[in-house]
Amino acid sequence: MRLHDGRPASDTPTDQRFERAVALCLHAYPQRWRATRSAEVTAVLADLAAAPPRRLDARAALGLVRCGWATRWREHPPLGAYLRYRLSDRRLPLRHRAWVRADIDGSLFPLRCALWRVSVALLILMAAPPVMGESGYFSSLSRAIWTLGGIGMAGPLFGRAWRAHAARGHLVLRAGDPVAIGDLVEGQGPRRRLDARGGLTAALVVASVAASAWTIAVLIAPKVIGATHCDPQTDDGSPWCTDLVARPVGAERGALALALVLAALLGVASVRVVRRRLRRVVPTVAPQPHRELRGASASTLVSAAVVSAFILGDASLEVTGRLVILASGVLGVVALLSLPGVVVAWRFVRTSPDARGLAGSDVLPIVVRGRAPQVDQLLYGVVPVIGPVPPGTVYPSR
Repeated sequence: MRLHDGRPASDTPTDQRFERAVALCLHAYPQRWRATRSAEVTAVLADLAAAPPRRLDARAALGLVRCGWATRWREHPPLGAYLRYRLSDRRLPLRHRAWVRADIDGSLFPLRCALWRVSVALLILMAAPPVMGESGYFSSLSRAIWTLGGIGMAGPLFGRAWRAHAARGHLVLRAGDPVAIGDLVEGQGPRRRLDARGGLTAALVVASVAASAWTIAVLIAPKVIGATHCDPQTDDGSPWCTDLVARPVGAERGALALALVLAALLGVASVRVVRRRLRRVVPTVAPQPHRELRGASASTLVSAAVVSAFILGDASLEVTGRLVILASGVLGVVALLSLPGVVVAWRFVRTSPDARGLAGSDVLPIVVRGRAPQVDQLLYGVVPVIGPVPPGTVYPSR
């Protein structure tokens, strides 16, 4: 390797603490900048430091951070254009295409979208006049804040759809735009699917949380739904109607606990069937030429955490009596029934070499029906330009 002035870089090994310090300071730069220049910057700093470099001095660290934030500010869109992009989904000028692509591809893009939408809604609510009276206004505002907070937490669940919508609206080339390799156009491309290892890991987390939380809720929750007669009665004394109300748990707790025990026993009994189907069907799965597998990303982890948080929230509301036993009595049975099979499938895809090309969506038909999944077809959507692209090429009009 050579430095910027042509001198060969030093071959002296660097201390890992030095490399970690440089990598930490380089986080001030945009991710796309780090992907292409971080190794070169680390080598230059190691060559300029005392041999062998063991620590990054404060002056160099401050310079890296200052230059990194300056680079971010220089590449960032102007405030007005940025707010229009965030709030009204307006397309940014062509010179900011690289910034927009990095923003959409970022792991926190779904969370940013949800937070911006929720923030705007909260500002509108807080600025509204309290026409319902002071107590009524603040009570309604509190409920609205909790509702919007739940919607914001659920935002990452729609990350894939939001990325596709944003890419189609902000990154797809329009007539007259210059074309370069890697730019996005509309066309047929492979389907992107979460691999079996990542999908089953997320499913295992959610199923474990659901089975534990809802089982506890069934055993502790104080209220269930009961039927009661409505007033008034008809002339012959028969009830006019029947209404559903919350009432204390009685003999229903024993029936619900029995349903959970039976679901757990059936789940354990299905382990042999699940293992046998996986071993028999997975080696016969056809190749998938029109598929692009991806591993578990930050969006996957956030989605699993959001679903688990909703489950824990529902269970806590049932335990405290604010909700009746409903989700725990139905979905808790489903969680206990499916948990052993999820554990077996998760262990299988981690150890079997035949499962490396398997997607998470392939496991369900194999386990439930004992059949190999169908071969994916090309999907019309947003695809990159792969070239070659002659200089001066512009995207044609349709």
